[in-house]
Amino acid sequence: MPFSILIPFIISLIFIYFLFLYIRKKRISDTFAFFHPYCDACGGGERVLWLALNAMHENFPDLNFIVYTGDIDRTPQEILGKVNSRFGISVPTNRLQFIFLRSRWLLEAKNYPRFTLIAQLFAGLIVGFEALWRFCPEWFMDTTGCPLTLPLFYWLGGAKTLCYVHYPTITTEMIQLVDSRTPTYNNSSSISSSFFLTKLKLIYYRIVALIYKSCGGCSQLTMANGSWTASHIEKLWSIKPKIVFPPCNVERLLELENNSECKLENNRENNEEKKFEVSIISVGQIRPEKNHLEQLRIFAYVRRLLLEQKININVKLIIAGGCRNEEDTKRVEFLQNYAKKHLGMKVGDEIDWELNIDFERLLDLMKNSLIGLHTMWNEHFGISVVEGMAAGVIMVAHNSGGPALDIIGNENLTKVDEEYFEKCGFLASTREEYVNIILKIITKMNVQDRKDIREAARRKALIFSDKFFEIKFCNLIGAFLTETKET
Repeated sequence: MPFSILIPFIISLIFIYFLFLYIRKKRISDTFAFFHPYCDACGGGERVLWLALNAMHENFPDLNFIVYTGDIDRTPQEILGKVNSRFGISVPTNRLQFIFLRSRWLLEAKNYPRFTLIAQLFAGLIVGFEALWRFCPEWFMDTTGCPLTLPLFYWLGGAKTLCYVHYPTITTEMIQLVDSRTPTYNNSSSISSSFFLTKLKLIYYRIVALIYKSCGGCSQLTMANGSWTASHIEKLWSIKPKIVFPPCNVERLLELENNSECKLENNRENNEEKKFEVSIISVGQIRPEKNHLEQLRIFAYVRRLLLEQKININVKLIIAGGCRNEEDTKRVEFLQNYAKKHLGMKVGDEIDWELNIDFERLLDLMKNSLIGLHTMWNEHFGISVVEGMAAGVIMVAHNSGGPALDIIGNENLTKVDEEYFEKCGFLASTREEYVNIILKIITKMNVQDRKDIREAARRKALIFSDKFFEIKFCNLIGAFLTETKET
C-alpha cells in the first residue's frame, strides 16, 4: 500500500489519540452527570430526573452534580422554579451545575421525516460529544434515551456509565409489527401495503437494533422503569436490568378528597331533572403515541350513547397535557380542530384543554374527576395511571405495557398473590371496551362499588411512592459508586 494512502489514516489515529488524552485529562473526580437535554419539559421522565438528583444530593454529600440540558433560553433559576411549581420538588442549588447544549435542536424528530430512529441515534451522539467536550464527569448517567452517549462517555471519556431506561429506542414488537405489515403511527400504510418497502424497513430496524445492542454493552448499571421495559432491554441488550419503578407523587395525591361522588349525589338530591356531572380526565404530554385522537373518539361515542339512551348525565373530557415544543403545539391545534369540527365538542361544555398547568391546578382537576382515561399502547410504565389511582380517580387504561404488567393488571402476580388481588382499575384494548367500561362505571356501579375500587387503587399506589423510589435508587447507586470509585 503506497505511503501516501496511509498518511490520512495515520493522521486520523494521531488526532483520535490526542483527543482521547485531552478529554480524559479534563475528567473531574467526584462528579455525577445526568444527560437530560429536555430537563425543562416537566413530564414523567423529568420527575424521575429531579427526584433522583434530590435523593442523591441528600445521600451523597461528597458528590457534585451536573445536568446536561439544551434549554438555552432558560436560566437555572427558571428551570428549578418550574420544577418546584409543576412537581412540588425543591432542588438544592449548591453542588449543582447546568451545562447548556446548543446542539440539542439536532434531536428534534421534525428534522428527520425519514429514517428518524437512526438519525436521532446519531444526533444524540453529536449532542453527547458537545456535552463530553464541555465537561467530562467521573460518572455519567443517561436518563433521557440517547444510547450512543453511553459508548461515547465510556470509551472516549473514561467515565463510569449507567442509565435509567424509560422506553427502549426499538423493541421486538416494533420489528414484529413491520414484519406482519400492520399499519401504526410509526409504520405508515404506504409501507405496510408494500412487500418491498416492508423488507427494506425490516433491514433498517435490525440495523438500529444492532446499534442499540452495542450501546447497551457500555452501560455498567442499567435500570428499567418497569417489567415491560426490563423484558425488552433483557432481549435487546442480553443483560438483566434492575427494575426501579419511577417515583409517583402519591403522598400528596393520597391526601386529596375526591369530590366526584359528591357532585353526583348533590345533583341527584337537589334537582331530579338536572343533569348529573361526570368529569373524565386525561393526563399526559401531547405526543402521538399517547393517542389523544382516540380519546376524543371514545368520549364522543360515550356522549352519543348517553344521549341515545336518554341517560341524564352530562360528561366532560378534560385534557391536561404538556407541550414540549412547536410540534406538540401544532398537534394540539389539530386535536382541537378535530374535536370541534368532526365531533361537535364545545369547549367549556364537553371538553376543556388544560395545557402546561402547574401542579396545584392539576390537583384541583383530579379531585373533581370521576374517571381517568389512558390510551397509549405499550406505555413503558404509566405514571399518570398511578397518579390517577392515588387521587381517587377510577382509571381506565390500555391493556398493555406497564398498566397491564405492573399497575392495574395482575399478569406478574403469583398464584398466591392472586388470592389477594383487588380490583384497582380497568383495562381496555378496543374503543368498544373503553366505552362499555366507562358506561359501566357511570351508570351501573353504585357508590360503594366505586369506593371499593378507589380504596384498592390507593393501597396499590403506595408501592410506587417517592420514598420507595429514593430507597431503591440510592441503594443501587451507592453500591455502584463504591464499586467504581477512582482511587
